[in-house]
Amino acid sequence: MDPTGGVQNVSRRESPRGGPQYLNYLRTQLLEEFCLISIKPQSDHARKDVLGVSFQVTFDCLNPDAVARFWAEVLHYKLQDPPPGFSTWEDFLKEQKVPEEEWDSASAIVDPNGVGSRIYFQKVVNPKTAKNRVHLDVNVGGGKKVPENERKERIQREAERLIKLGAKKLNVLEEYGDFCIVMADPEDNEFCLQ
Repeated sequence: MDPTGGVQNVSRRESPRGGPQYLNYLRTQLLEEFCLISIKPQSDHARKDVLGVSFQVTFDCLNPDAVARFWAEVLHYKLQDPPPGFSTWEDFLKEQKVPEEEWDSASAIVDPNGVGSRIYFQKVVNPKTAKNRVHLDVNVGGGKKVPENERKERIQREAERLIKLGAKKLNVLEEYGDFCIVMADPEDNEFCLQ
């Protein structure tokens, strides 16, 4: 997905006010301001010490705040703080003249240590109707260096914790020495605990 939501090279004076296009514009401005992504192509002379291109994962959902809070718990992330100079997101949205009825149209979570990718949640009007074509694998078992029984116990404990937060257990897969529990978040987005 285009990280700008299809809005590129728009100055603040040209930006539309209100609506999803404006919210995508604001999202891009914040991402660039906080150096979370760069929508400018890198030259052939890009820094050699960078391992890859940074990215954010975007979820389409009916209730961005609830799904963001769920995933913050899953990943041990936190809700993204408002931009500098604003004590709340409401203050920021008022300053940007975003209509109040659109304040619940998005949310985001970030790694409190600044290492992991930002995850963005945007409101859509239709519920999920088919299996995800992309999903997250949440690595809670410790990998092959951890004894198999301990790995399974860690994964099962995490599944139980997430069920209490609204997740559903869909399937248990065990093959070729791997163990995985397929889960769904509160809006039925599949993910795996491994």
